[in-house]
Amino acid sequence: FAGIPNAMGLQFFLGIDQGSTPTSLNYIPDPNKMAELARTGLASIEPIRGAKAKGNMIVFRIAIRSDPNAPGTRDIIEMGDPNHFPTVALSCDRKDYSRVYHTDVRIPGIDQSMYIRECSNFDSQGFPHNITEIQYDIDGNFKEKSVYKIVKVELNPSIPDEVFEFQPPEGYKVQDFRSKKP
Repeated sequence: FAGIPNAMGLQFFLGIDQGSTPTSLNYIPDPNKMAELARTGLASIEPIRGAKAKGNMIVFRIAIRSDPNAPGTRDIIEMGDPNHFPTVALSCDRKDYSRVYHTDVRIPGIDQSMYIRECSNFDSQGFPHNITEIQYDIDGNFKEKSVYKIVKVELNPSIPDEVFEFQPPEGYKVQDFRSKKP
């Protein structure tokens, strides 16, 4: 889930498809799901195409609550199969859910983190400039930590054609290992 933009994920889970195409999504908020979320803090998503969670008809659950570490400014969005809830927890800016400060992806049924991502120093376009990712194995043992510092974000940069031209050095040979057609 970490790869799906959060606003898009929430549209899928809390919305009604109004004729989406492969190139364009068209979701509007589902009033029943929004009312359930407002009333209980939880939204239950009904099965899609016959999917079924163990023992009940709900295959996805969302809970939104205030982040106790940043009350009034951030929300925690928890998502997952109701039998192993939550599978994903996001700490997001309350006014802009695309700004995700903390992501915790858990191993279902084990209650162990397998991936944690921390983001900070968001620019005016909403891009984080400090990112730390930590991965764990199935037993919860540390696997890898990656730290990224983004210096500059340039959208749609002009890339010269020369970048895509190949100019082999002198003495270069081509070895073609493809099978020959009979």
